[in-house]
Amino acid sequence: MALAADNTLSATQLDEKYKKQGYIQFKNAAYHNGELITIIWAQGHMLELKEPEDYKAEWKEWRLDTLPIIPEKFEYKVMTQKERQFKKVKDFFEKSRMIVWATDIDREGSHIAYSISLMTGILDQEGPKKMIKSLWVDELTPTKIQEGVKKLREIDYRVLQAIEAQTRAIADWLLGMNASRALSLLLEDKIGLKLDRSGKDGKIAVGRIKTVALFLIYLRELAIRDFVPTTYWELEATFEHPNGIYKGNYIPIDIPYSKGNKKGEPWEGDCPTKEDWEKLIQNPKIIGDSNKGVIVEHEVELKEKRPPRLYCLDSIQEELGRILGLTAKEVLEGPCQELYEVRKLITYPRSLSFYISRERYETLKQQAPALARLVGFSEEDLVFPERPDGFFVNDKKAANHSAVVPTTLIPTEEEVEALPDALKIVYKAVIRRTLTMFFPKYQYEQTTIITQVGAGRFRTAGQVPKNPGWQVLFQDSASLLDGVIEESEARELIKVQTNDTVTSHLVPVERHVKKPPRHTNSTWLRAMRTADRDLDDEELIAIMKQIKGLGTAATRGAILDEIVVNKWVIVKQGKIYLSELGWLICETLKDERVLSQPETTAIWEQSLSKIAEGTNTQEKFLRNIYRYLGIENPHNNLIENLINAVDRTDYTPFQDFIEQAVAKADGKLGNCPLCGKAVKVLGKSKVAQCEDNILSKEEREAGATPVCSFNFWITVGFIKDKKKTLTKKQISDLLSDKGRTNLIKNIEGKYGPFDAYAYLSFNEEKGIYQVNLEVDKATSKK
Repeated sequence: MALAADNTLSATQLDEKYKKQGYIQFKNAAYHNGELITIIWAQGHMLELKEPEDYKAEWKEWRLDTLPIIPEKFEYKVMTQKERQFKKVKDFFEKSRMIVWATDIDREGSHIAYSISLMTGILDQEGPKKMIKSLWVDELTPTKIQEGVKKLREIDYRVLQAIEAQTRAIADWLLGMNASRALSLLLEDKIGLKLDRSGKDGKIAVGRIKTVALFLIYLRELAIRDFVPTTYWELEATFEHPNGIYKGNYIPIDIPYSKGNKKGEPWEGDCPTKEDWEKLIQNPKIIGDSNKGVIVEHEVELKEKRPPRLYCLDSIQEELGRILGLTAKEVLEGPCQELYEVRKLITYPRSLSFYISRERYETLKQQAPALARLVGFSEEDLVFPERPDGFFVNDKKAANHSAVVPTTLIPTEEEVEALPDALKIVYKAVIRRTLTMFFPKYQYEQTTIITQVGAGRFRTAGQVPKNPGWQVLFQDSASLLDGVIEESEARELIKVQTNDTVTSHLVPVERHVKKPPRHTNSTWLRAMRTADRDLDDEELIAIMKQIKGLGTAATRGAILDEIVVNKWVIVKQGKIYLSELGWLICETLKDERVLSQPETTAIWEQSLSKIAEGTNTQEKFLRNIYRYLGIENPHNNLIENLINAVDRTDYTPFQDFIEQAVAKADGKLGNCPLCGKAVKVLGKSKVAQCEDNILSKEEREAGATPVCSFNFWITVGFIKDKKKTLTKKQISDLLSDKGRTNLIKNIEGKYGPFDAYAYLSFNEEKGIYQVNLEVDKATSKK
C-alpha cells in the first residue's frame, strides 16, 4: 500500500518530514477533513500460527505418544523478521481514531488485516474496539485509490472471508502437523527411513493440497509405467468425384463391443487388426458393396467463434508461463506483480474471475482506441456493440474481483516499448485479450459431407475462414492462441451436391495409442485446475468446478516449488519426474483417500465457503477435523489409518534408497576398509574418519586410543592456500568399489592448474591412508 500511496499523492501533498521507514504520513483537505493519515504496510503476513512447542514444551520432540497435537486455543505469533514493523503497526492502531483495511480484497488479504487487528487488540470476537473500514479497489492507479478512499466500506464481509481463511489455515495446520509427524515416525520405526530434519536430502511431510498435487504426478507416472503400446485400425475412404478427390471417416453404427476391456460399451469404429476391418467391409450390415458411394448430405453453414475469455490468473500463468519459460509462481511474482503494483498498468492479477463489471466495461470502451494503438491497431479496426456481451460482462460475478485487464493508466507507445521484455509481453497480451471484446467475431464457413457407401456412412468436414475478426489481434503473437483456440479442420472442400455419385476406395488405416506424456509445469497446473475429472460424485464435481480445482491460482506455483524442494519430484528439461522418495510416499498413502484424493479438498471447500456466506461456523468445521484426528473416535482416524498404511506397504523396491538416505542422515560417506563401520566428516573438518576413530574431547584429554585407526585428509593440491576440499560425493566414490573420483578440474599445482582423478591408497612407509592423484594427460594444461 505504501507504493500506491506514494505514487497517488503529488509531491506537494506528501510532507517529507512525515515519511518514515515503514509508513507514510500526510494531511490533505480532500481526505477525511484534513486529518493526519498514516499508511503503514504489513509486508505480507506478519503473523503465523504458533508451533507445537510454543504451546507445550513436550510437543517439541517428535513422538507418536503425543499425537494428535491439538491446542486448546489456536494463537498467533509475530514472525521474527516482522517484529519491528508489527510494533509500529500496533502503536499507530492505538493512536488512531479509525483504521482502514487496505490489504488485497481476497480471503488472504482479509486474513492478514483480521489477524493483525486481533493481535493488536482493536478487534475481538465481540467486534471492533475502534472504527474499522475497508478500502476496496482492484487497481492501484491514483484515480481509483482516491475514489476508494472516499467510498470506504464496512468490514462485515471481509471478517467472514478472514474467518474462512483462518479456519482453513488451522485445519491445514492440524492435518499437516499431525500427519507429517506420524508418517515420519512410523517410517523410521518400521523401515528405518530417517531423513535429516533440515530437509536438505528430502522431507517426509503431508498436506491436504501438496500430497494430492504429488499424486497427480504419481498417477501420470503409473500410466507411463504401465503403458502397453497398442495398435488399432480405423476405416478411411477416398472418394473420386468429377470435381476432385475428398476423404471421409467411417461413422460407427450403434453396436456394442463384443469382447475386450470395452465389452458392452458403444463401438467407436476401431478394430484390433487390419484383417478384422477387411472382413467387416464385406459385411452387408456394416458396408457391403464398397465400390460406389452417394452424397446423402451436404451442408454449408456460416459459423462464428467467440474469442477466449478475459484473463484470470490461471490463464495468465499457463499461457504466459509457457511463452516466457517461467513457472506459475515466477509469472505471478515477477511480471504480473510488477505490472500491477509498481507500474500500475494491469488490475489485480490474483483474480480468479474472467468477468468485468459494466462500469469497467464502459471505461475500457473509452480506452479501447488508445489501447489498440499500443498493439498496432487503430480505432477503425474496432467494433462497439450496442450492449455488453454477457460472455465478458457480469456485475454479480465481478463483484469482488474482475478479470485481469489494463488499468486506466495508459502509457505511451515509447513507454511500452521501453518495458523489460517479460513485462512487455504480459502487458501486450492483456491488452490483446481485452480488445477481443471490441473486435468482430471470427467467422468461417463450415462444410459437412455425408457419403453413403453400401450400409456405411462417412463424414467429411472442412472450414474456410471468411472473416478473421478478433483473431487478427494475434497474427503476430500466434503463441498466445496455443491451447485457447481449438485446432480447426481448416481445409476447403471441392464443390459437390446432394445425390452426387462417387467412386469409393476404402482403406483400413493404422493408428497407435499414444504413451501418456510426462507432466510439465503447464500440464500439471491444468491438472490441478481440472481435478474434478478424477471425482465420481456429481456434487463433489460441481464443488471442485466452482472452486476451480486444487489450491488457488496464486498458490499452485508455490506448491510445485515446495514438492521440488522436498525432493518428491525432479524437474529435467521442463518435465516432471517422480523421485524415489515421492514414489515411497505415494505408495504408502495411496489407499488413504483423505490424503491422496481431491475429494477432501472439495468437501472442505464446500464447508469453508459456507463460513464466508455466514451459514457455517469455524467451531463446527473444526469439530469434524478433531474427530478425524481421533478425538472421540478411536477407530478409522488419521493415526490409526497411517499405521495401517505403513504396515501394508511393501518397501522392498526402496531398500537401496532407504540405506542411502539413512547413511546421509547419519553423515555416513562409506564403509571403513578396516572395520566396516561408517566413515564420516565432522563439521568443517578436513579429515574423513571411521566412526570408531572419532574421540570426544573428554576421551582425548583422558589419553584414550581410538578403536580404529582409519582416517585420511580430504584436501588435494600442491599450493597450501589453494587446495581443493573433496565433496561428499567424491569421498563416497573413494570408499566405494569404484575406488576413485570422477575427473577433478583445475587442481592447483606448482606449474599451474591441472586435471586429475583422486584415489585412496595406503602409504606403508608412513603407515597412513592418503589421497593420491592420477593426472589426466589429455585435459591437463602444460
